[in-house]
Amino acid sequence: KLKNETASACASKVLMSVPWICKLETECVAELAQHLVYLGVEKRGSLTKEEVKGTLFIVVAGVAAIAGKILTAGAYFGEDMIMTSDRLIAIQPVMAMAYLELASLSRDALDKVLTQFPKSAAALRTSAMLRAVQRVAVMIEKFNERKLRCYARCARVGLGLGRTRWLSRTKTC
Repeated sequence: KLKNETASACASKVLMSVPWICKLETECVAELAQHLVYLGVEKRGSLTKEEVKGTLFIVVAGVAAIAGKILTAGAYFGEDMIMTSDRLIAIQPVMAMAYLELASLSRDALDKVLTQFPKSAAALRTSAMLRAVQRVAVMIEKFNERKLRCYARCARVGLGLGRTRWLSRTKTC
């Protein structure tokens, strides 16, 4: 029994590096810890977008690179798995810069545990909504930047802004 409690405490500590997990009930986090799956990735190995989709990964040991960022122990990726809209979820492939040990939690396991903890489920929905609002703001900003680049390009080639609407529908802008 002591061995199981120690393992659960260590796994719970790994999970607590993810901000939205910190908002869940202690018992819920302990139950989630029981669903963690550990995996290793060899140096210069990678996880594809398909392997990353729908799963939260926490770096236990090693170094990884994702979208130009370096991740070390305690870092996490795939936290978008709490959102339900595929259009808002950012999925990037991951490369191991050294041997990489990861703890993973699938969306299915999360949903299964949350059925037992309604307060935690509500806290998770709030976190998912906040994450979605942040993601939409970034998407709007990128859209506006693209639109401004299109306007500038049209101005350089001497087109009026009336033609910009047509150009923005084509792939030339």
